[in-house]
Amino acid sequence: MKGNEISVKELRTDAVEWLQKLHQTLTVKEYGKGTIRNYSQEMKLLFKYYNHKTVADIRQADIEQYLQYIKEVHKIGRAKGRSVAQTCSFFSKGNAFGVYCTLQSVSAQAVYTSQYYE
Repeated sequence: MKGNEISVKELRTDAVEWLQKLHQTLTVKEYGKGTIRNYSQEMKLLFKYYNHKTVADIRQADIEQYLQYIKEVHKIGRAKGRSVAQTCSFFSKGNAFGVYCTLQSVSAQAVYTSQYYE
């Protein structure tokens, strides 16, 4: 993928939901408007890059591969690389993602449980 090939890809529904949750979490934690905008944009590009995967299926190895890709193909500088890495770290450490996964797990468990007892 070159240039804007990532940005023209479609976002999955779960990625849109996650981005909304990210925005909400960053706002509640009183992050600055610029940080919220940057984190949202970087996560949107990551999710578009992996639009063949659900958000829950994106792993640390995928993030590392993405960082390598943008460094090698897009020749990003050190500052941009650190910014993307920090954003991805927020994602992988579960600062907002953990809440999303917990909600998904609870929903899945509720569906499973209700099917079991019917």
